[in-house]
Amino acid sequence: MLFVNLRKWFYRRSYKKTRFIKLGFNNLYIFPNVFGLYWITVAIVIYILGINLENDFSVFIFYLMVTVLAVSLFLTHFNIHGLEMISINQRVNFANSKINYQIILKTQKTRNNIKLKFINNKRFIFVEKIENKLIKSLPLNGKKRGIYSPDIIYGESSSPLSLFNCWFYWRPIDNLIIAPEKNKVTKYREFTLNEITGEYEKSKGYVGDELQEFQLYKKGDKKSLIYWKSLARTGTLLSKKFNNLDLRNNYLILKQNIPIEKALEHLCFEIYNEYINNNFYGIFLSEKKIIKSDKGQKHYFKCMEMLARY
Repeated sequence: MLFVNLRKWFYRRSYKKTRFIKLGFNNLYIFPNVFGLYWITVAIVIYILGINLENDFSVFIFYLMVTVLAVSLFLTHFNIHGLEMISINQRVNFANSKINYQIILKTQKTRNNIKLKFINNKRFIFVEKIENKLIKSLPLNGKKRGIYSPDIIYGESSSPLSLFNCWFYWRPIDNLIIAPEKNKVTKYREFTLNEITGEYEKSKGYVGDELQEFQLYKKGDKKSLIYWKSLARTGTLLSKKFNNLDLRNNYLILKQNIPIEKALEHLCFEIYNEYINNNFYGIFLSEKKIIKSDKGQKHYFKCMEMLARY
């Protein structure tokens, strides 16, 4: 069935784009494979010889082979008929690294020997046995930073007698989030509110107060509130805002004095580090691209998606 897989006009008209798919008569295709074609050819030759030689045993062998072929047709089809597949919320992937797309396979009966891959990949993943529920990860080649729609997933099975190939096409809808490559900061370093609180608390007129947040400098703000180091480090002029709130407001700022992709890689590393340490953090990319300080997986995904789209 290699010739079918390579014809884009065919599978583009055959796949179904959904979060959930249940395989059945409307989306399954079946055809003899190479071994099956040999089987049919041999059966026909035996039948012709049996008729010409008036050999009843040869005719019996022919009918036996046809019966086996028919049984194989139904068994191969119903090996994956009724199988349910669901695309789940994807993990954050990083640029230029191995990417895995997760799907859930659900079934009410045991199914065997199913192969899955993205249509443009050469390598299959092999599912030897499915009982009840199984989560599988489909590998993808490394991609650049961004948000990508997944490619078409191609699956096939020839179990149990390997005379037919039964296959399907499916395009899940959950996008791939490819965040910048994690690059540990060496010379350049993002600063956080926690790092500069001590300096702010020493500011004249604000002794004993704690830093609540920083904001873009506005005309009329007191000069004593200007954080001059932010101008030198990021090229952004910020002013300080104090309050007696706790110090959970921790912001990571995108640097402006290095190439943008390098700055995003550094920021990505800092976000990942804050996430695995379960710290509070927010990010400041520009005046309109700010995520308030928080923690947890949902917040981590939100930050990484913003970096991917930036």
